[in-house]
Amino acid sequence: MSKNSTDNKLTEDERQHLKLWLSATPMQRLAWLEEAQRIAHKTGALARYRRMSLKNL
Repeated sequence: MSKNSTDNKLTEDERQHLKLWLSATPMQRLAWLEEAQRIAHKTGALARYRRMSLKNL
């Protein structure tokens, strides 16, 4: 969005990006999220997932 806090208008690029995101199906959004998680794990940005059981609480 625009850096000027008094100007709420989107740029043409931002408008196109928003349209693209809103037109994505739930499966496309899920695929994007899963890919983002894979990248985050590979780069070390996220700790490895460990399944917790109630015994560990």
